[in-house]
Amino acid sequence: DFNRDGTCVVSGSHDGLVRIWDTATGECLKTIFAEGNPPVSYVKYSPNGRFILVSTLDDSIRLWNASNPSRCIKTYRGHHNRRFCVFSAFSVTHGKWIVSGSEDNS
Repeated sequence: DFNRDGTCVVSGSHDGLVRIWDTATGECLKTIFAEGNPPVSYVKYSPNGRFILVSTLDDSIRLWNASNPSRCIKTYRGHHNRRFCVFSAFSVTHGKWIVSGSEDNS
């Protein structure tokens, strides 16, 4: 997913790492990982580009500060996923809400 001005793109992988890339140079600017490195299934920038949502295959969604991702700001739990990713997004109401859905139909 690209940030607001298109200068960075965020990616996630099965090894549990989330990387922020410079779109002009292709350089990895930052690497983010959660405790235990659960496989990453989905990543999304907030509308203002300040935050990154990361869904992982340990039934969690984590919120990270994009400019200083040294620790997770908040972890959301409640879905049960075994095969697919938990899709998550910031709502269209100025990014105040996080909306998610999963294979458990919740």
